[in-house]
Amino acid sequence: MPTLTGTFFPEVLHTISTAATRAKLRVIICEADESEQQEQQLHWLLTAQVDGLLVCATNPAGSAGHFQLARQRGVPLVFFHQAGPGKDVHAVVLNQVQAAYKAVSHLLAQGRTRIAHFAGPAHQAASHDHRQGYAQALCEYNVPWNERLLYEGEATVEAGRRHLQAALASGVLPDALFISNEVVALGALQVLHERGVRVPETIALVVCGGTGLAALASPPLTSLDLPGRELGHAAVQLLLALLADPGGACQRIYLTPQLHVRASSAAGS
Repeated sequence: MPTLTGTFFPEVLHTISTAATRAKLRVIICEADESEQQEQQLHWLLTAQVDGLLVCATNPAGSAGHFQLARQRGVPLVFFHQAGPGKDVHAVVLNQVQAAYKAVSHLLAQGRTRIAHFAGPAHQAASHDHRQGYAQALCEYNVPWNERLLYEGEATVEAGRRHLQAALASGVLPDALFISNEVVALGALQVLHERGVRVPETIALVVCGGTGLAALASPPLTSLDLPGRELGHAAVQLLLALLADPGGACQRIYLTPQLHVRASSAAGS
């Protein structure tokens, strides 16, 4: 796992643990975001002779060599959240491209054309997918790409505040925000309140990653709610299928976050 913090990943882990326990399996949880940490923990798990691996990697392509060792040893391997490296991997994937496309299309359909995107770190696969969905929606609505509306950074309140302050000072005032993380959105919302900017009248806001916090904000934030329970359950079921039939056909299951429209982008608010 890249992190055990927040609300989304703990929900996924709880579901995995519950489903695995019912199948009489024990769960070992390892937190590792950096490639070197992943390699060290993978070697430890293989030495411990685990029955299978469920892997959530923020940059699967950069970790391809680590996981190849597990496959060479015949250890069942399932990626979840992001697809693993290569085409012949088992995975349960959140369709982040489609999610971003939904969010940005929702804003464009209301006539918003200066949509700033507060993205995660560039090396993360989810950030790449969000940017792709964002670009697809702009293209469909014939809205030109504007690099000055793209802000990248870590998933922190401070990053949200910093991005929003930069956007307000940029000379290209956005009329909407598509934000890739709830925590970043809360930081941006703080600055909007401090500056007296009305949401959604002046700037509408949609966040990817709704896990409950979005609905508690003021105003409640339109969100793409991540199906954490479905993700965890599907990952365990896929691993159980591999344990029962190691030579089974490669499966890749896609889950799409659902758009929940709330006051931060509701038309006519």
